[in-house]
Amino acid sequence: MTGRLLLLLALLLLAAAALKLTRQDSSLSSDATGPAEQTGYYLRDATVTEYGIDGKIRLEVAVRSAKEDPVLKVVDLDSVAVDYFPAADQRWHLTALRGQMAEDSRVVELEGDVRMTGARNSLPDPAIVRTERLTLDTSAQLARTDEPVTLGFGPYVLAARGMRADLKAETLQLESEVNGRFNP
Repeated sequence: MTGRLLLLLALLLLAAAALKLTRQDSSLSSDATGPAEQTGYYLRDATVTEYGIDGKIRLEVAVRSAKEDPVLKVVDLDSVAVDYFPAADQRWHLTALRGQMAEDSRVVELEGDVRMTGARNSLPDPAIVRTERLTLDTSAQLARTDEPVTLGFGPYVLAARGMRADLKAETLQLESEVNGRFNP
């Protein structure tokens, strides 16, 4: 009977030691991989609207998807459409395949088949800017790029490298390598 008790006690001690080793091993493996990756929000078919102090829409951003990276503090955008209204009778419409915004920022970085269309109620044809990358700064009311750009206005087309557009003042400056085609 004493032998059985000693055998039972030895088995219990062995089970307790095995359990303790298993717990230590799992805590070591979770420490080795580091902390779990933080996840942010993920939105599908979302529209964010910002209103001006007059109560009218100032900025509207529509995306197929938006994914927050809380570590880098950025939001990655997919299939982006932006409507920007810097003044009462002005509307700028921008589209891109992708975009990115830093949190708490008024700057949108657009990339991939970027198109910016400026329409004014009094003009028959809109101006159309095409490029691969464009930065839209809604605080400064500027759009700019260092990439090749084409500007179409009715039958006229200009090509250049780099552009700076003051959206409120409706001025556009082509930076370099400017070439144009004007058909009568």
